Parts: sequence; structure tokens; C-alpha cells
Amino acid sequence: MVFETYETNSYEEIDDGNLLVGYWTEQKFLLIAYISMGFIFFLPVGIFYLIRFSKSKRTYLKITELIRDGNQKELVRLVNDNIDSFNVRAIMMGLYALADMKSSALEETIGVFMKALEFKATIKASSARSLCDDLLWTAKRRKESRFKTKELTETAETIIPITKLYFVEEDKVQEEKCMISGIRIDVKGEKIVACPKCGHFAKKELLDKWLNEIEKCPLCRNRITITDCPEVRIKERK
Repeated sequence: MVFETYETNSYEEIDDGNLLVGYWTEQKFLLIAYISMGFIFFLPVGIFYLIRFSKSKRTYLKITELIRDGNQKELVRLVNDNIDSFNVRAIMMGLYALADMKSSALEETIGVFMKALEFKATIKASSARSLCDDLLWTAKRRKESRFKTKELTETAETIIPITKLYFVEEDKVQEEKCMISGIRIDVKGEKIVACPKCGHFAKKELLDKWLNEIEKCPLCRNRITITDCPEVRIKERK
């Protein structure tokens, strides 16, 4: 991977396969725009964003150095340190770097970050959740594209009847994770669906995106559509 492209002025020059470079380029353009507007309309704002740009660039260069050294452990430590201070830009750069390195620590590190976001009801937190969901989906999609094996024989048998709703006991889903992102699901707070063939759960939005490209369940490999997958609901206690 070429990491010296951070000075580029065109999105077209960015390697689309490099998540870190793409994210940093987008953030760099935004910060430069804020700096320009700040100096035009209100000098202190321009200075503020100039300082943020300088710090962000140092973080980016530090992360690219860690990637070249293959130092995943230090990358995870960098992300965790910034979670404490809620420096979202630095956190996301670290997570994108872990994804580029195909690190096995990516899902766990994102899980730590998502847990820290649980009690933050801000636009920044909401945006960070969305970025993490997309990152996990992208990482899993990359893994899928590299996975070469014989196709499993499809089965006509269904574990879950194809209905609109699938009711489950609350204690049976407390430890369940989304089969796309690997993050623990929240049946009460999110739209969760189940594969009718294997019974595994996923966030509806992520599975829909997955099926639009792959057309098969990421786990059991049976061909399904999002309309086949019932929405999971907690069974009410009598």
C-alpha cells in the first residue's frame, strides 16, 4: 500500500482499497474548508481548526508509521487511548488502519468504542456509530471476496418459518451478535432480522446491504432475500 498519497488534491488519485487514506483525505478537505471559512469570517475559528488539522495530520502520520511497522498492538492502544478522550477522528483513523491491516482485533476494538457510544446522544456519536457499522460491513465484505471454497449445497429446509415477525425469549438473544458486524445486537432498540435457513441474527440495514451484493446468507450460504427474513421481536411474558 502507498501511504504517501495524503498530499493528493483529488479523490480520483486515492486507492479505493485503502480505507485509512480515503478517510484522511476526506477529513483533510473538510478541515481545510473550515480553516478557510474561519480566516475569512472569524479569525479565532480559523486558528482553532488549523490546530486541529495539525494534530490530526500528526496522528495520521503516526498511524501510517505503525502500519509500515506492522504494529497492531500499538494501534489498538492508540485507539483505546483516544476513546477515553472521545477523539472520534483519531479513533476512526486507527480503526480504518486496523481494517487495512486485516487485523483480527478490529471487531473487538470497535466493540469497545461502540460500548463507549451507548450513552452519548450527540450528532458526533450517531455519525461514529454509522461509520463503525459501515466499516464492519466493508471488512466482512473484503473477507468474503477473499474466501475461496466450494459452495455449500443449498437446502430447501427452513429453520424459521417465513413470516413477517419472529418472536424469541429475551434471555435467548442477550448474548447474540450480528452476523455481519460481529457486534452484540439490541432487539429492543434496533431492527433485527433472522435468516430463515440458519436462524442467525443481523441488523436489518446491514443484511439488506449484504444481500444486495452477495444474495446469500453470510453464514449458511443459502440464497435468501431480505423479505424472507422475519423481524425479531421479544416474546412478551404472560
